[in-house]
Amino acid sequence: MRKIIIVGLIIFGAILIINKQEKNDEEIRIRILANSNELNDQLDKIIVKEEVIKILENQNESKVKLNQKTVIEFSTKLKENLDSSLASKIKVEYKKTNFPAKSKNGKILKAGKYQTLLITIEEGKGKNWWSVLYPEFFEVEYDDNNEIEYKLYLKEYFKSK
Repeated sequence: MRKIIIVGLIIFGAILIINKQEKNDEEIRIRILANSNELNDQLDKIIVKEEVIKILENQNESKVKLNQKTVIEFSTKLKENLDSSLASKIKVEYKKTNFPAKSKNGKILKAGKYQTLLITIEEGKGKNWWSVLYPEFFEVEYDDNNEIEYKLYLKEYFKSK
């Protein structure tokens, strides 16, 4: 009987993990990494973000379908719409990247690996901007300032005493 319960728990755990992974596969995120935290580099990030939003808002499809061909088309259009000096500094990729947990206006997005339209400006070592591209499409945007803060409440309680 004990073996049946253990096997059942293992199967149940595997199903939960698979379902979580499938949910992550449904979401597409977009991230823009600034070259550095210097003011000019952060301004470049904002310029790129605004242009990306313009391009994506003109999409006719409810779900943005990304593949190698559409990412190349998107990259070409983005670079055409930017000043040539900025356009030469960006790299556009479509790959899975790690995201930390974030919270804003009562919405919490779980940490995990998500398919991402990743736009890197030069070295990409500065603060980033990101959003859920699908299914929410820019309903909530995040900068590096919206980290979820985890606390151990017992520790906090005893600190205050």
